[in-house]
Amino acid sequence: MAAEPIPRFACASERLEGPVGTIAVASIRGELDLDVCDEFGERLREAGIGAEALVVDMSDVSFMDSSGLRVLLQEAMRFESGGGRFAVVVEGGSPVDRVIALTEVAGRLAISSTREEAIAAVSEEAE
Repeated sequence: MAAEPIPRFACASERLEGPVGTIAVASIRGELDLDVCDEFGERLREAGIGAEALVVDMSDVSFMDSSGLRVLLQEAMRFESGGGRFAVVVEGGSPVDRVIALTEVAGRLAISSTREEAIAAVSEEAE
């Protein structure tokens, strides 16, 4: 039996309880480009409703262009401006890692290489 193809875009979310309150985790799969960037932003906003922290797991993203990166940066700024904590899971050498490196925006995002590291980072008490 053939493996199921990766959907063009999908977002699954879950909620965890941590020391800082509710942590929403949005797991993104597929391609992030101009055609899906509005839906990508909507899914991140929906996932973050009522959460104190939002982790966006980009491990299963097979392609991302500048429009996907723009939405990721906008949602990070929006969520953080409301007092929330925002982190992104990006595997080294992945398509997302390459776009972030090329555009030199790594300093504007809290990036972790694993989901566990990102959850730990947003769970740390503010000093």
